[in-house]
Amino acid sequence: MKMVTKNTYPKPINTARAIYYNRLPKKIWEEKYRIVTEIYGFGETGFEAKTTPKSEAFWKFKDSRDAGELDEKEVRVDSLLIF
Repeated sequence: MKMVTKNTYPKPINTARAIYYNRLPKKIWEEKYRIVTEIYGFGETGFEAKTTPKSEAFWKFKDSRDAGELDEKEVRVDSLLIF
């Protein structure tokens, strides 16, 4: 099992290909952090709280074939959502 360190925490991809990239306003991040720690009950020193993202990035596709055009180095399959 690979050791999780601060350098391996999930990070949003900030590229020109990302449809949406945003650094969250402090109030929104604080609410997300509160949900993780108070509602879901994860400890403040746990992985889930430490990795609550301060930025978000998303791709949006109309068709699953469009997602296939992404370079596999750009995106992990487990982080891809198709609406």
